[in-house]
Amino acid sequence: MAIIQKSHLGGVFMKKAGIIAGMVIWSLVAVRYICEANEKKSDIFTAFATSNCNYVTGKVIGEGEYSIYGNITDKEYAVKNIMYALGIMNDYNMVSCEEEVYCEKISDNGYVKVQLANRDGNNFLRIMVDLKQNTECLYDYEELVRNIFAAEGIKGNVSIYLEGRIRGALNYEERSYLADRMIKKLDGKIVTESRDNDIFTIYAYTSNIEGYIKSVGRKINVNVTSSYDEAANETVIYLATPINNLDY
Repeated sequence: MAIIQKSHLGGVFMKKAGIIAGMVIWSLVAVRYICEANEKKSDIFTAFATSNCNYVTGKVIGEGEYSIYGNITDKEYAVKNIMYALGIMNDYNMVSCEEEVYCEKISDNGYVKVQLANRDGNNFLRIMVDLKQNTECLYDYEELVRNIFAAEGIKGNVSIYLEGRIRGALNYEERSYLADRMIKKLDGKIVTESRDNDIFTIYAYTSNIEGYIKSVGRKINVNVTSSYDEAANETVIYLATPINNLDY
């Protein structure tokens, strides 16, 4: 895969073509073997299983500023190549305009979207892999997204999200019990928290999960949140690493 960029002298050249092409070849092989058991990376899934949620889905989201130059055609090419690196070669939708270019793939098993948007003159890349099944594959997709970011020199954040639903409105004690049990399962230590009906979020750190962010000098790599979906009459539980940047 090669991402097209314009040089300062004009024209078009392939940026890190060899690296990207190699990454694509690797990703095609990875897609065949993705989701193989990886015991050392099963911590968040084991912890989330203690929530006893009825329905569990998962997401990997990567976001960062992307220094790509060129016209819409160049950006379309870049987005297509990223879809290709994720193992999606066809049967996807593409939308292009001055403000953004994105590709999306919808299936019974999930949803993938690669978006390149212009904000205040800067380009931002967002990759989302949303799985309805086989959530144990999330770490594999996280690694793919991180490899894409590394190959293209994109500085940003890549997060994993698990979402589960429980019928009815859980009270404060029930939500706290589930959250504390998940953090304990991870051998985590609570860093900061807010537990009330409007905002229920707990930030923690565990050495069992690689990577972290720092907030006020303290490490964080686990975020448990919950909310109530009134329309569905369900309590929604989230477990994210390192933090939950979604609306909840």
